[in-house]
Amino acid sequence: MSIQFLAKQPILDINSDVIGYELLYRDSEENAFPPGLTDEQASARMFYETALFHGINNVTEQRKAFVNLCDKSVLRQLPNLIPRENLIVEIVERSSVDDDTIVAIAELHELGYVFALDDYDFDTKWSQLEPYLSYVKFDIPEDNALIAPTVEKIKANFPNVKLVAERIETKLQADFAFACGVDYLQGYYFAKPQVMKFRNIDPSKVVAMELVSCLTKELLDFDHVSKILSRDISLTARVIKLANVSLAFRNLNISSINKAVVYLGEDMMRKFISVVAVSKLATDKPDEIVLLGLRRALFIQNLPALIGQKESPTGFLVGLLSVLDAILDCSIEEVINKLQLQEKMANSLLNYEGQYGCALQLVKYVEIADWKNVIALIAEKFPGQEFNIDGLYVEASKQSEALLR
Repeated sequence: MSIQFLAKQPILDINSDVIGYELLYRDSEENAFPPGLTDEQASARMFYETALFHGINNVTEQRKAFVNLCDKSVLRQLPNLIPRENLIVEIVERSSVDDDTIVAIAELHELGYVFALDDYDFDTKWSQLEPYLSYVKFDIPEDNALIAPTVEKIKANFPNVKLVAERIETKLQADFAFACGVDYLQGYYFAKPQVMKFRNIDPSKVVAMELVSCLTKELLDFDHVSKILSRDISLTARVIKLANVSLAFRNLNISSINKAVVYLGEDMMRKFISVVAVSKLATDKPDEIVLLGLRRALFIQNLPALIGQKESPTGFLVGLLSVLDAILDCSIEEVINKLQLQEKMANSLLNYEGQYGCALQLVKYVEIADWKNVIALIAEKFPGQEFNIDGLYVEASKQSEALLR
């Protein structure tokens, strides 16, 4: 796990309520933009290393996120990688404004993305972006007498935007800005950027983590799974090989990841992702951790069969997720946040609630041979039922080892 850094500075309205944060890239606890880093590099790292994985809404506490992007990043449609809700894309002042940039912004605007112009300097080139802007940010003049004419000039050029005055350092500046019609303020008077640290997954494991996240959905999105798999050559090869082995008796051959995923079907793909993706996440961990997760998964999946019910694929997933904190070197709460688990599954992992939580607690008691609590839990949750719990666990152990062969 690597450590990533991010800073956020609040943006406030006239009532001193925080309406959002500007997110600022950092590469250490030092609260400054890293020297020698280009806008494009900072934009990419902001998205790929921190905001995309941890979730911008989590970082900003569900408030608006103002994120700097240069024109090249916009052209590559980085914003389209994350949900548009609460995202404000700031076009930095060093951006070039050419036909390609305008077309890219127009396309994203049509999709519902919101744009702000950062550090407005009154250059006439920005007028071409006026139809796509919702915010204009500018540095507050040091001379308070210049605030009113500055605001009037910006409003004349951009009559339909919200104005954000930056570098507010005194109460007098803040009062003048609001009196002159500025909508929001940002600056050291309110708060310096707050540096946050995140533990990120090794980039080589991000694909595996995204695949595990797919398992948390009620239905597997084959197109989405195919796109994720296509980013990892080794996983792509294994899926295609698995499909072709299954098709050998029909004398058919599959060379497309999309066709392979569809042919294998939901049950097979869920099993493949469960075993292969979790194993990949644990490449630097003892094999026993993966075996432990699989034993729990199979135990919880098969437990309903003891009382005449169907096996539970959701229970299988709960068992696997219960070891991700050890695999990823983080808390189970962080796992829940990273995967954006639904409340029911989260409570199973955190509080042993519901049938899956009960089964998870039961298998943990079996692991440490706490038979007193095993008997008590069965009596409480399954009154009148007789279980061969030890046999169920032994069978889960055998199946887990077979899956990893």
